[in-house]
Amino acid sequence: VSIEWQYYPVAVDPDTFLYCFEWGDSIKISSTIDAFYYDWLEANQRLGGKQRWAGQPDLYLVEAYDYPNCKLVQGVAVEEKCPLRLYVPTAFSPNGDGRNDHFLPIAPNHVNLHFQIYDRWGELLFEGSSVHDAWDGTVRGNPVQQGVYIWKCTAKGYDLNYHGKTISEVGTVTLVR
Repeated sequence: VSIEWQYYPVAVDPDTFLYCFEWGDSIKISSTIDAFYYDWLEANQRLGGKQRWAGQPDLYLVEAYDYPNCKLVQGVAVEEKCPLRLYVPTAFSPNGDGRNDHFLPIAPNHVNLHFQIYDRWGELLFEGSSVHDAWDGTVRGNPVQQGVYIWKCTAKGYDLNYHGKTISEVGTVTLVR
């Protein structure tokens, strides 16, 4: 009698791939399990091979077979993390025409955003902490004068290597009525 021992694949936590889909429409992901056969579980289809292309952030499941009927399911996570950028308009016109009526910094891919608007004497006129907070050119419901105002913005996100990044900038915006 001869006995051949087959080891089960080693269980692993979900592996995570970080990618910015702004750079392309897919990323090649792979299982870290050494096995003889791989079966990626996709809606109504099965894809073989240790690697596959992922076209969106999601948790991809792969069944790894080390011996007939010996399988291990692994989760491979794809998270989207794009680099932080900050764009701030130089002027806006809160005149009610529906175009450029509000001022706010644009920080694609931010995790945290905080901005403030000051007048030329240093008085805080507006403070926002969300992309939904936009200054409409008023203070306590009253329109401010046409002129130049100072803004200060701090945005947090990720750099090109997916490390934490903070951008802090100060500038001016012209309010045109």
